[in-house]
Amino acid sequence: MSLRTKTLILFLLFSAFLSSCKLITFDEEGVSCSLSSTENTFSGQTIEFVFTSKPDKYQAEKCVSLQVDSRAVELIYSWNGKTLSIKPALSWQNGKNYHLSCSGTITINTSRVSVSIERTFMYGSISEQLIFLKSSSTLSPINQTDSLLFCFNKALDQASFTENFTLSPSLETETVFSSDNKSVSIKPKAPWAYNTLYTWSFKNLKSADGYFYKTSESASFSPFSDTEIPVLQKICPVRLIGGQETFLLEQELDLNIREKEAIGFVFSKPMEFDSVKSGISLSPPAAGYFKQTDDEGFCFAFIPTQMYSIKQKYELTVNSSVRDTHSVSLYEDKILYFTPYGDYLEVRQISLDSAQIDFSTQDAVPFTITKNLNNKYELTVSILFSARIESSKRSSAVKQVSLGLLFPLSSETPVQTQILWNSAGTLLSLTWENFTPCTASVETFYKLQITGGANGINTGCGQFMEKDLCVILKPQT
Repeated sequence: MSLRTKTLILFLLFSAFLSSCKLITFDEEGVSCSLSSTENTFSGQTIEFVFTSKPDKYQAEKCVSLQVDSRAVELIYSWNGKTLSIKPALSWQNGKNYHLSCSGTITINTSRVSVSIERTFMYGSISEQLIFLKSSSTLSPINQTDSLLFCFNKALDQASFTENFTLSPSLETETVFSSDNKSVSIKPKAPWAYNTLYTWSFKNLKSADGYFYKTSESASFSPFSDTEIPVLQKICPVRLIGGQETFLLEQELDLNIREKEAIGFVFSKPMEFDSVKSGISLSPPAAGYFKQTDDEGFCFAFIPTQMYSIKQKYELTVNSSVRDTHSVSLYEDKILYFTPYGDYLEVRQISLDSAQIDFSTQDAVPFTITKNLNNKYELTVSILFSARIESSKRSSAVKQVSLGLLFPLSSETPVQTQILWNSAGTLLSLTWENFTPCTASVETFYKLQITGGANGINTGCGQFMEKDLCVILKPQT
């Protein structure tokens, strides 16, 4: 056999072998999805997974999941032969972004097949989606009373906006929708504040025809700034002149403010009233209240409801927390010391009947006592004060003067019979009867006391005696 013949025979045998191999096939098991990876929208009711052979249904269902806005969606599964159909248990939501996954290992026929199918899509029609028109909106006010304006390509569901729009820090506003519901205004009921960073946001908006806005939106704005630091320009007495509160700008507090005069505060900018009230203090404390004395808020006054204490040194503190109406605070604390004008009330003179006595001594003061028409020993004590006792304080002043038996207890106890004031209100005359004069064997002593201190005799204009005054009297015949 020739070489050529052998070669031909081998070629024919090899060709026959190759021809016989085409009869043996090795088809792979798998799954396909009715939603293509190139599709970014879907508007049907169900999505199908088609398997090449009968799969393990339990495994297949466990591998399929659906999310909307990163939240799991409960699914309804249905089978038709080798086809698995899925849809949300509740319903599809127009305009929402969904993510579909079929991932895991599934037994198909007798093979273990690893499956990985991922689809991301918007439900509904792109031409019908809700769009936020930022370029047509007003997202930061120009003036303090301007509204924010949010515009959209189609009518909104009003409830979805009012329930999901937020503004921080909180500000009382009015929400106004346009007649076609395609725009909404947020109108502040009070002016936008200075030096404040506002943030607005909304999410889960929905159009009137049920299309959800695909994402959330937020932005911040601080439209009005004021960095000028307010200055406390003056602290001075405030005096009622002609029925009007007059700021005595040329006077300092120290040794000028008196009685129940107000303390005035003048600032370079309009101030926030509550911060003025809480940021100004007196030590020791003084009862009173604050009031704003002008319309703009530059001037304030502390109105005392009680007299200042005589000779008391007060510490007045204006804290740096006091701020203007734009929330800009004072640069530093201001501390001022002052002592109110005025001296203690003094007893200038004491007379027993018509005889003036020396009451500075601690010794008993002898005096001659006489009988009245009732044949009783009687004494009139006249007390001259250094200042007028106001009419409203005279009754209480009388109660602060007493004359009583000191020794011996067997002597008579005086009884007050008469009270007289001079027209100037500076001289008080008190008459008592029932005295026992000294005898050769027994000396008798009586005690005259005038009560001082803040709870003692008071002029009604803030003056009172520094301390009690006691005089021991020794009546003689």
